[in-house]
Amino acid sequence: MTMFPAKVLGSLVAVVAGLVLSAGSVAAQQPIGPNQQFAGAVKGSTTKATVFMICPGPTFPGRLGHPEAGQGVQVVENTGAGFTGSAANRIVATLGPTPSSTDVTLTFKEYGVPQDIPTTAFLPCSGTGVAVFTPLPTSSTARNATVTLTFVNIAV
Repeated sequence: MTMFPAKVLGSLVAVVAGLVLSAGSVAAQQPIGPNQQFAGAVKGSTTKATVFMICPGPTFPGRLGHPEAGQGVQVVENTGAGFTGSAANRIVATLGPTPSSTDVTLTFKEYGVPQDIPTTAFLPCSGTGVAVFTPLPTSSTARNATVTLTFVNIAV
């Protein structure tokens, strides 16, 4: 029996896609625990990320708006400057112009499980900020990871 090249290619693509999804599922099940190196990631970047904002009308300093849907945040294991320290069992990501009580917070208990920035959040329409990934409970050996953020208004 002879298979056409398109069918062979289609079969290979299906097998590779299945393997990638399986590998991602296994990695996503790794719980956050003590003495682990980690990085925070915003939209796939562990250093600098652009957060798209929806702020109709003119932008002015201090104006807040809502993030565009589908902008993921996650914690990545075995890389980066973060360290969970001797006690952590979760990592809290705080996103905003500066760390404050009005910033967006997301809690992670597993590596590789993304959460979207809530579209109901209020963040700056423009300017810069930071995402700080903090291991909790903290300890003297814990180190935060950070990602620099640039807020860009796409509704002008």
